[in-house]
Amino acid sequence: MFYFIRLIRPYIHESMKRKIAIPSDVKKVIKKRTTVYLPNTLHITQPTKNIYAILEKIPTLHNKLLDEHTYKNYLYKNFLC
Repeated sequence: MFYFIRLIRPYIHESMKRKIAIPSDVKKVIKKRTTVYLPNTLHITQPTKNIYAILEKIPTLHNKLLDEHTYKNYLYKNFLC
């Protein structure tokens, strides 16, 4: 859990920082277990590698979303042609 938080911390929006706060009493956290159930259609063979690949794409995706031409091109190709 702590490793995952360390991976995603730089990409968390300021309003969501409270979601990744690490409790001061780590012993209680270690006793808890979190299970994530994924759909059968989602095949993940190398979770860490997949997470890194997605995290590497975030800056590129973010820049595309900030560019108004992305939306104009999508609108033109899908609705105006």
